[in-house]
Amino acid sequence: MAEISEKIINIIKDCIRDVQYYFPINRAVLYGSYAKGTYTDNSDIDVAFFFDIFKEMKRIEVKAFLFSLARKYKDICIETIVFDNSDLGKGHPFIKEIMDTGKEIYI
Repeated sequence: MAEISEKIINIIKDCIRDVQYYFPINRAVLYGSYAKGTYTDNSDIDVAFFFDIFKEMKRIEVKAFLFSLARKYKDICIETIVFDNSDLGKGHPFIKEIMDTGKEIYI
């Protein structure tokens, strides 16, 4: 398993702080190749965000906003996916995979 560099860890935490500035995050989970330690120089960083905000905003609006925030990181591609907290209990296989293999990020 490859060790994640301090630079990448700082980028991930900086991205999460940016998102927290605009939306209250309930959970942020790093998943995919960086979480599994199988990333390469060409890998993107996958982060799943869980919110309780979809009563006020549409999921697609939040996703579009996060996409624009992630573009500030020019050296690396950050891919975000958004979920409502209520999605956690619905047995969705992709969410299960994220929660089983991902790493929750605390800042």
